[in-house]
Amino acid sequence: MWSIWIWNNYFDRIHHDRLIARMGNQIPDKRILRVIGITLRSGVMADGLKSVTTEGTVQGSPLSPLLSNSVLDELDRELERRGLAFCRFADDCNIFVKTPKAAERVMASISKYIETRLKLVINREKSQVARSERVKFLGNTYVGETIAIAHFALQRAMAKVKELTPRGTHLRPEDSIKQINRWSIGWAGYFALTNYPAQLRKIEAHIRRRLWSRLAVSLGGPTKEPAQSLSQTD
Repeated sequence: MWSIWIWNNYFDRIHHDRLIARMGNQIPDKRILRVIGITLRSGVMADGLKSVTTEGTVQGSPLSPLLSNSVLDELDRELERRGLAFCRFADDCNIFVKTPKAAERVMASISKYIETRLKLVINREKSQVARSERVKFLGNTYVGETIAIAHFALQRAMAKVKELTPRGTHLRPEDSIKQINRWSIGWAGYFALTNYPAQLRKIEAHIRRRLWSRLAVSLGGPTKEPAQSLSQTD
């Protein structure tokens, strides 16, 4: 399977008038449209100086994701009309096809649609055509028809576990465990769609090793978890 990864500079290049006109078809209250317009044109502060914004929207604003979906809903509908398999989050979109030739064709036609119809600009450096397993999307990668946690996401998780279980910390073990649980439950829930549960068990085993090592040091026992315990849980 091949993937077309399209990254458009939505947040920098959104067309204000076109966005307000589109939202006006769905929002009858002109006061709301006026507030959105004021927000879009409120300007940005850089080096102590305020500059006027004539296009784009501020990243990090609570309104930005809503405006993103309002504009790019047209793209979703166009992809559905063409019968293409795709997944989009904000301005990051992956389209899946069977052959490299089809991928190049879809990349060209969809890029043209985004730039001419939606008045947005494609980020040519980040956009690419590649096999699905080489494309990373929201921390995941796609192997055939399965979902796997991307390697860089696993590495970040390993580093996070190390950060949450430092040796020589003043925190009580109970407090460390609470912090780990808070993080690990959210992390595992986010990546619950993986078709490779061994990836989740790898992080779980890393947490156990780090906790065992810390508890063993504080109690004066062996710093390695007993092999029997590992074999039972793995």
